[in-house]
Amino acid sequence: MGWVILTEFIVAFLIAAVLSTFYAWVTKKKRRGIGFFGFFLIVLMATWAGGIWMQPSGTATGQINWWPFIIVGITFALLIAVFGPRNPPEGRQETLEKLDEMAGGKALEELTYTVLKLIFWFVFAMMAVAILFRYVTRI
Repeated sequence: MGWVILTEFIVAFLIAAVLSTFYAWVTKKKRRGIGFFGFFLIVLMATWAGGIWMQPSGTATGQINWWPFIIVGITFALLIAVFGPRNPPEGRQETLEKLDEMAGGKALEELTYTVLKLIFWFVFAMMAVAILFRYVTRI
């Protein structure tokens, strides 16, 4: 049982690492501060949780069906990329307009940051619980 858990974690880790690196490479010139580590953690947990909860199908490597991990990882990474931060403003006029907006919304920004941080850790904890629950009930 321990070997299966380790192997599934390694598969999820590798898929999350590849997807996160690809995302960082694609967005390196368009966005700044994308939060690589946060993106990697959430994709890792989603890939691992989704991979062990989906019904096995496809090609097996050893004893691990890796297609569910890939499908969930790509789907979740795309969802985060689509709903992630937008491009920074370009040009002087756009920058000035953005600075005016930012000056009026500092308190809202702090509240939003705190709420998003709490949501991140809540989702992370729920995925950890889903992973643990699956391994406990699979015995």
